[in-house]
Amino acid sequence: MRTVLTFAAISWKVLDRFRFGSRFAISPHGVGIAMGYLAGSYVLVHEAKKRGISEDQSGAMVFWALVGAIVGARFFYVVAHFGEPGLKTIGDIFAVYRGGISLLGGIAVFGLIGLVLGPVLVVTALGLLDAYLDGRLHTAR
Repeated sequence: MRTVLTFAAISWKVLDRFRFGSRFAISPHGVGIAMGYLAGSYVLVHEAKKRGISEDQSGAMVFWALVGAIVGARFFYVVAHFGEPGLKTIGDIFAVYRGGISLLGGIAVFGLIGLVLGPVLVVTALGLLDAYLDGRLHTAR
């Protein structure tokens, strides 16, 4: 008797960008990530207060986590895609506005920042989870 495995898949049409003229476009995925980051930041600040962490400290965490996530996301993307069309020169490395970031790179650097900050790792994990889920949910159509 032969056993057949079937895997289910859910797919949807990806909205690449909303274009406004020939020079300006907004990515729905980017909007979703930004909304998720804002929601995650709110969760982080709220949970940090409960754990005795000042609003100034949690605000600094939010800021530096954002910087680290953007730098890490771009760095990992560049390492994985260097030499491909549109990513051949040193100037292309810094052209984030053309697109090209890596989710895992952002999470990796965000996590390193969380490790450095130590006692607030649980709080940052809650915020990161919220940001990730919001970003993913806003890309579905």
